[in-house]
Amino acid sequence: MQESKNATTLEVATLPISVEVIGEILLKILGLCIVYFIFDLIGESIEANDATSNTLLSIVVLPAIFVLKDTYEIFTPFTVTVSLSDKDITVTQGIYTKRLDCLKLDTIENVELITTALGRHKNYGTLDLYSYGSTIRIPNVKDYLNIKDDIESRIEACKSKEKK
Repeated sequence: MQESKNATTLEVATLPISVEVIGEILLKILGLCIVYFIFDLIGESIEANDATSNTLLSIVVLPAIFVLKDTYEIFTPFTVTVSLSDKDITVTQGIYTKRLDCLKLDTIENVELITTALGRHKNYGTLDLYSYGSTIRIPNVKDYLNIKDDIESRIEACKSKEKK
């Protein structure tokens, strides 16, 4: 990344994202519990023995483990740093493995905006920037509409300088 005197650090939403991830995990586990109890009731109605209950429990455990493997996502928003300059954008994130993505603004072709219901309420969203054969994700950036407009104006400024 080339440092510029116009580089800014974008603020990322942290706590609302963690709450959103916790809610999603709890809803998935609740769904697994509901499925377990429905199948348990079906097993009782056809007068299956207790082995059916144990088998059903063992079948539900694997999806529960699959759901719980994403618990690290609760802490991921606290590790994101976004830097935007006149020439490029850099996103650093990760807990165990640090990931550094850098993209030149003059190569960006499309900016996509993704928001959740809570994100629209709390004014944060995720921006995906698409370039020739590359994509960079700016997760959970606060004031996402103004940031999107700022990035698009910087992209246009870079491309107009390039044409001159």
